[in-house]
Amino acid sequence: MLPRLLLCLAILSFPLAARASGTEDVIITTDGAILRGHVSELRPGKSATIVLLDGRTRTLSWSEIAKSEGPSFPDAKPAATEEDDRINPLEPGPGRVPLVVESAGAQQSISLHFAGAIRINGWGVSVTARICDTPCTMYLAPGAYVLQSEADGVVAARTPVTVSSTGARVKLKAPSSGVRAGGVALIAVGSAAILAGAMTMAMQPIFGTVTDYTTTGEPTTYNTSTGANLIIGGGITMGAGAAMIIPGAIMIAKTKGGVAEESAYEKSPNRQLQVNAGASHNGGWLGATVRF
Repeated sequence: MLPRLLLCLAILSFPLAARASGTEDVIITTDGAILRGHVSELRPGKSATIVLLDGRTRTLSWSEIAKSEGPSFPDAKPAATEEDDRINPLEPGPGRVPLVVESAGAQQSISLHFAGAIRINGWGVSVTARICDTPCTMYLAPGAYVLQSEADGVVAARTPVTVSSTGARVKLKAPSSGVRAGGVALIAVGSAAILAGAMTMAMQPIFGTVTDYTTTGEPTTYNTSTGANLIIGGGITMGAGAAMIIPGAIMIAKTKGGVAEESAYEKSPNRQLQVNAGASHNGGWLGATVRF
């Protein structure tokens, strides 16, 4: 709350600071600091370097500048060009670190999913941007992201990942959509079998008993073989249904997407192989160095 208050106060006092000297450049940073001096290098959309009145030099990224004014700034804050405004996540850039994405099975299409990225009339609209196919390397600012993966024959999934300040490497699961469909089918058939078995057992009082009025003069109810068969048949059917539901649930549980392996990003080391091929015509040695 305090940094926001300082920033608001700095912006409100900005016209007075800017008018103090018409030859000075004034920059207000996002944390509320007011920098006065002369801009020695301006890269719209990227950075600005200012030589302060006390001789110190500071370089600010474009995202750190809340407001600016002075002879070096034709506008209050020059808008980034269309080209500068585009960020290619597959190319390295300042403030971004590598995120290596691999698949534990079939090649998958990878997208970045931003939940509620756009607000319309108070409603959050999610945005998904397709980036690459595995294996690939994205260059992102450190933070939390959601990767959406999909492919033919693979269960689509959204997987949260965290990119540290040094980068990350993740291997995504590639669960088979066919296995999941088989699990769903087993659960459906098993559930139907349990219902059928229960209905069969419920018919025992109707079709499995006989009432005798002749022996004692009082109504007497006897269980018949039909009733026993209904109980046995219903129980067997319910047991078979349960036997199908259990493996079906296991199959579905094993086809959930997510991270199979995760580790910190490590740059592949350079290796050298020295090969001596023999003496040259001037008495030296011919050699070759291979880096990989």
